[in-house]
Amino acid sequence: MDDVTGPDLRADAAHILASLPNPVFVLDADDRFLFLNQAAEMFFDSSAAILRGTALSAQIPSDSSLNMLLARSRTQMASVADQGIEIAGPRLGLKLLNVQIAPFGDRTGRHRTGKDGRMLVTLQERALAERLRGQSAFHGAARSISAMAALLAHEVKNPLAGIKGAAQLLQSDLTPENEEFASMIVEETNRITALLDRMEGFAGGGT
Repeated sequence: MDDVTGPDLRADAAHILASLPNPVFVLDADDRFLFLNQAAEMFFDSSAAILRGTALSAQIPSDSSLNMLLARSRTQMASVADQGIEIAGPRLGLKLLNVQIAPFGDRTGRHRTGKDGRMLVTLQERALAERLRGQSAFHGAARSISAMAALLAHEVKNPLAGIKGAAQLLQSDLTPENEEFASMIVEETNRITALLDRMEGFAGGGT
């Protein structure tokens, strides 16, 4: 039976990792770079020779979402993934990424016992246009809500005007006690109309 873990296959695997179009890198237990493929070198705008042995935190702030995913993967000893996370760094600028992280042990599976701690990180950069589309969708939803608020305000104000007019007509024919109630109706319709005017103003400002 062929040795499926022989040196030829391991060399092929290393070549495959190096040739992948997405950034792939391996970190040690202290989050120092052990391996970077060519796409990762381009992503970090530096060579593997320079980055190898340096800390990830020198490239990406330690409080980033990527570091939280790393910690979760190590704790759970399982693959984790997240989509659309924003990562910023001194040489990176702002990046929108899909991230997948998994424990990366040797053939003995030492990572499963926590004795290795190496992590394999794969990044997929998402286009800025995609982020802008998301923002456009948000603004579109805001405009829809504003239009709905304006329509609602308009529809409510019409019957309120009728109620106010009827109360004003009745005031002259009512007893003093009932006239007071009619005055309260007029005052409340004025108050609600003022609130609706503010709602319409808000809706107009949101478009």
